[in-house]
Amino acid sequence: MVKSVNWLAAAVLVGAIGMAWLQPIHFFGNPDWASPIVQLAMVLGLLVMTMAGRQVLKQLSSRQYRWLLIGLVGLIAIVQMLIATSFVDVARADPFFVRQQALLLARGSHHWQHYFMIYPNNVNFTLLVANLLKPLLKLTQTPWVLLNGIRFVWIDTGLISGLYLLNRWRYWQPGAVSFSLLWLVSVPVAAFGLFAYTDALVLPLLPDSLALLTLGLSLTGWRRWVVLIGDGLLVAVGVVMKTNLIVLWLTLVLMGASCGGNDNSVVGKC
Repeated sequence: MVKSVNWLAAAVLVGAIGMAWLQPIHFFGNPDWASPIVQLAMVLGLLVMTMAGRQVLKQLSSRQYRWLLIGLVGLIAIVQMLIATSFVDVARADPFFVRQQALLLARGSHHWQHYFMIYPNNVNFTLLVANLLKPLLKLTQTPWVLLNGIRFVWIDTGLISGLYLLNRWRYWQPGAVSFSLLWLVSVPVAAFGLFAYTDALVLPLLPDSLALLTLGLSLTGWRRWVVLIGDGLLVAVGVVMKTNLIVLWLTLVLMGASCGGNDNSVVGKC
């Protein structure tokens, strides 16, 4: 399965390179884009740097690699803390209404804004945020920085799950450092940590649910069922907050059914 995903990713990248090379600049609707030849040179340069980095990481000892990974994860925590304490979401779209309504509910109001009659899909998430705000308002009247921190902690469960899967699939070196480096520079991770909306909630659900499924299938007896049921409940919460995640739920059921045999080799391959 992992090899199939890798080949799919490679095909997408090749297609993107072809589009960047063959299509004119104005195809993107933005004349500020670099010319195709510059884009192609940057992609090739990035590929060369990536391959060289992989070779360097493979040559490191286990001890050196472990300390490099620890330092990188520590840097991620420091950067996220600086981002969380330096910015507060002031969006005037859906997150604004969610945040304001959650604040009113946390302070005891039961009046809902007209916005939620038009977008009732945001009601459950608003209730979740309101329940988080209730204890935080006892500590401060401006709890937004604390909420930023909570979002980053939740999002980083995806990093932990990804590292677990890389170790389980024997892609630990150089995969763990490469994945952590991508996590460090990922714009969505930083942006959703500040974004008071459902995106931050569902961002780590895919690696989290896959890690729990992999762990559950490697266990036996009641432990397997506890982990698998917990995985299903986790995705169920995501479905409640964002209905189109029903696709993830169905995917997990199909994967569990196809990989849930008693043969440990089959589980390992899945």
